[in-house]
Amino acid sequence: MGALTYRRLEVSNPVDVRQLQDVFESALGYFEMIQGHGPSADEARADLIAVPDGYPVSGLHYFLIELAGKPVGCLSVYNGYPDANVAYIGLLLFIDSHQGKGLGPKAIEFAQSLAGQWGCRVLRLSVVETNSQAHSFWLRQGFSESARKVHEQYGPSVVMDRPLGTQPGSATPIPHIESSH
Repeated sequence: MGALTYRRLEVSNPVDVRQLQDVFESALGYFEMIQGHGPSADEARADLIAVPDGYPVSGLHYFLIELAGKPVGCLSVYNGYPDANVAYIGLLLFIDSHQGKGLGPKAIEFAQSLAGQWGCRVLRLSVVETNSQAHSFWLRQGFSESARKVHEQYGPSVVMDRPLGTQPGSATPIPHIESSH
């Protein structure tokens, strides 16, 4: 497989919204497991502006992940949430046909490079407790459980952290980011 590219998405761009919606609709297994049904018709638009109470939408960085120019996934990262030292991965998702192909660790390297640029010291995320496959994936990527919480929409969740610079391997160059405009 070739190199992944990351293009920042904007809710104001109808092409960005459509491409993210297409990714969601090509990841039905995830949505059915987490929500019990496929994505809503407006799932992408809503997710592009979904932020915790009191957190600015401008702090949410949402990317389309492409492989050989074709959308294969998405990544959302909150800069400085819940505090300035943390970059919070809201969603890392690959379309069904590209899951289990070794792309996840590459996307995590990208998220780590963003977090480093922002001055964050920790990558954090939350996994729905019933999503054992995702929980195992994040453990293999060097994340460890830091807390448990109940998410109002998805139920019991596991909060996982990984301090920056703790994964095995050498430094990776910062991947190219394209603007959607």
